[in-house]
Amino acid sequence: ISTEKDQENRFNKALNLLNKLKHPVHNETLWFFSDKKNFTQDQKHNSQNNRCCVRNPHEVPIVAQTKFPAAVMVFGIISSDGDFFPKGLRLDSEGYVALMRDVVAPWIKKVAAGRPYVFQQDSAPCHTSHKTQKWLSENLDDNTSPNIWPPNSPDCNPCDFYLWGAAERDTNRTACNTMAELKVRITLCFKKLPRDQV
Repeated sequence: ISTEKDQENRFNKALNLLNKLKHPVHNETLWFFSDKKNFTQDQKHNSQNNRCCVRNPHEVPIVAQTKFPAAVMVFGIISSDGDFFPKGLRLDSEGYVALMRDVVAPWIKKVAAGRPYVFQQDSAPCHTSHKTQKWLSENLDDNTSPNIWPPNSPDCNPCDFYLWGAAERDTNRTACNTMAELKVRITLCFKKLPRDQV
């Protein structure tokens, strides 16, 4: 439950973000939204959405759940116009800057093709560190600084309100037997996502 102060902070930052979106420095500015998600080998089941109409309760399909399912972390970026993290990796500022330098920034610059752009990220500690913020300001056109992005706002990021759910719907329709199978499913799922929906 958010406090009145949290709600006011979120509202003010959302207004600043909306202003930045409506009045970009350049008219052709691209936005790149980023986020991370853990995908598990278990079948995804939502008891509110996945309903069965049967005469005998024994006919209800069993969805097995493991206590600590194996998982793989995926870093996703959506642009307005795929690599896997190694097992157990927890990004600190150094690792995040290396990921940005070696993978993300070259890809963004290739997609932007000289057009101005804004890179968005959430407020994870490795994103808001002084080292990361310094690198971003020196190496990217523009990015949403921690004082712009509204806290607790998954509804502002297309990765959170669409991409992860759409991917998980397909990747976890049934359980995966191996981590390799899960990675193949994730890769195929992202290749099949319709561009007009993303």
